[in-house]
Amino acid sequence: MKHVTLKLSGILIITILSITCNKRIYDISVDPVCSVNPTEDLPKGVDKYKLSNVKLLTTDGGRVDWSSCGKWIIYDSEREPEIYEVWRIKPDGSEKECLTCDHPDLPEGTTRGQPAWHPDGKWFVFQCEKEMHMGNMHSNPGHGIFHDLWIMNIETRKCYLLNEVRNGMNGEKPGGTLHAVFSNKGDKLLWTDLQDHGYSRLKFKNGLFGDWQIALADFYVDTLGIPHIKNRVSFNPGKDLNWFETHQFGPDDTWFIYSGNTLDQWELYSDINCNTIEQLKNYCEPVRLTKTSGKNKEKGYYDEIAHFTPNYDAFIWMSKEGKKVEYWMANPDGSCRRQITHFNTPGYKEYELIKGKYKSNVPADNAWNPNPSAGKQQLVAYVNIDFVPLKAIGRINYIYILEFDYAE
Repeated sequence: MKHVTLKLSGILIITILSITCNKRIYDISVDPVCSVNPTEDLPKGVDKYKLSNVKLLTTDGGRVDWSSCGKWIIYDSEREPEIYEVWRIKPDGSEKECLTCDHPDLPEGTTRGQPAWHPDGKWFVFQCEKEMHMGNMHSNPGHGIFHDLWIMNIETRKCYLLNEVRNGMNGEKPGGTLHAVFSNKGDKLLWTDLQDHGYSRLKFKNGLFGDWQIALADFYVDTLGIPHIKNRVSFNPGKDLNWFETHQFGPDDTWFIYSGNTLDQWELYSDINCNTIEQLKNYCEPVRLTKTSGKNKEKGYYDEIAHFTPNYDAFIWMSKEGKKVEYWMANPDGSCRRQITHFNTPGYKEYELIKGKYKSNVPADNAWNPNPSAGKQQLVAYVNIDFVPLKAIGRINYIYILEFDYAE
């Protein structure tokens, strides 16, 4: 990668970035595609939200998503040590059901998780560990290593393999999958794909989390009712080896938000970013919504798992900007950021619900109710209770529903 500066007629100076690996030269100083901020036309409404109530949904929770009709919450949970399954439950805590336990279509004895609903409510996509892979330990859904991408028809309960990754055996690099999400129309599928990892997390061969890329494909169901993906493309926004996690499409499905270390910073100082699909195809730089890289005189914080409200007038994410990890909210462009939860602060209801006896509680995956009642908004939240940093897990995993008063 090199920079070349040209001086034209003694007046205009243009910097051209030559990316040799892609055999492409583009002008980032005058390219109108790269100058677009996808959030600039969205309303700014972070001040309309006030956290008014916190309710405990279940004490055996995990990564979550909320169905488009608002009727079901889907999540993963440990059925036994290191073996995760996908469950669904109603927002009132009733009709809890395991959807993947002892499923005949899935590899036996594997862990499954990180589910996400299709907008029509008929399908959900999830990760499933390969039955045979390098090493002799199970891979947590939050790590994604050796996880293929699967989908289930919630009506027939039939499962289909959408994308298979490398098993890391016989000298090949390990593959993996993280956090697949559908577009609002349901015709695109977005996830992150593992390019390379040292497998031993203590070696840090390719960074703390590994070297990932963003994957995007068209999703469709054929005339026989069988789901497929096609026209897959991959993106690597930012500098050098990167870790990414994809989160959500924008309202028109032409762009999406994701977290990652796009400035080649330490992964634990990740940012929330966004780009249009066209920008990524043109190798544009990431549009950073939070600036917590620890580089260029910025303070360094861990920012991840961002989701826009149903009105797209604010977004919520987890951040370690304070002494402990909490949820923060901001306008769509990242302005007016403020802390909104206090799972680690005495005197707040969310702290008292866990009786204040745990030292570190980390709110993580979350999803907004797409069909809230008037004047209210609801967020389902997975919280790692008594979080153990070296294992990156909580000893207990709770799911809460956060209710917000919303000024229409």
